[in-house]
Amino acid sequence: MEKNNISPEKFEKPVPLERKELLQAENITLLPEASHISLEEISERFGKDKKVIVCDLYLDQIESRGNEDQYGLVYENITNIDHHAPITAMERPISSATLAIKYVEQFGAQKDAIVVVNHTDCDSTLSSSIIRGTLAAEQRFSDAAIAADHTGEPNAIADLLQALDSKRNLDFSLRNLNLLLNGQELEEEAQALLNKRLGDRDRAKAFVESGAFETLGHVAYAEATAKFDGAFLPSLLPEAWVIVLGSPLKDKEGNIVPEVNEIKIRLGKSAPEGMTLQSLGLKDTDIKFGGRWNAGSNKRGGGTNLSVKECAETINNLL
Repeated sequence: MEKNNISPEKFEKPVPLERKELLQAENITLLPEASHISLEEISERFGKDKKVIVCDLYLDQIESRGNEDQYGLVYENITNIDHHAPITAMERPISSATLAIKYVEQFGAQKDAIVVVNHTDCDSTLSSSIIRGTLAAEQRFSDAAIAADHTGEPNAIADLLQALDSKRNLDFSLRNLNLLLNGQELEEEAQALLNKRLGDRDRAKAFVESGAFETLGHVAYAEATAKFDGAFLPSLLPEAWVIVLGSPLKDKEGNIVPEVNEIKIRLGKSAPEGMTLQSLGLKDTDIKFGGRWNAGSNKRGGGTNLSVKECAETINNLL
């Protein structure tokens, strides 16, 4: 079994999380994953008598019905601490953990509020735990969430929590985060999942170093031959404004759809400040793009008959 190679002095303030029942006692509610969750659904489930803080989960239409603050959006008793909201303030490298830190700096940790997430990746785990007070409101956690969601840079905290996301077990994630922060050996299953994540990172690096990506203006594009997390790519292609990765579209049964490509698109680290994928007008092209300001794909749109190179040419013309 591989070791972490993380020494405790790498982290200034170890975070003790000794009780296995910690999250159960702290009452972070994990909802089922869903593409859309409304304010009404949250109100119906949790009522209006107690403060509800929804972390790293966009609530439909809250930007048009609630009030914007530096830490997110507020509607009645619901606070949405989430960097996915389609507002200008979120169109930059920011994470829900960053917003959670701002909230705690202003109001303190929320021991009595209802804290809600619906997935367990790095940002969800960190933001909800910071709000609850399980984790301190420290910059290192914001840096980790931004590495996971935006830059793709190696980060011990981000790589561990992203690796454990598939377990959908916040207690398991925090227990092993505590081991990592204190320079101790991870639980065997956590270490195996982390090894898989690091192998995925190595495959992405090898793919880039193989010369698979071609460049057209400020667009780097390639046809995928290996499966890996596209979030790794911005750090591996630092000069690109836009990164395009294409592969044959597969149906629900896993069969390749003839002559149809799934296209994944990400903003690169060198993209000009203020530029978003939406501002380019991608939705009006035959790529059939859908997604956030800095990342998305055309999978829900049914793919495209354009080749990967033709998609890159379309984007370069928009630039």
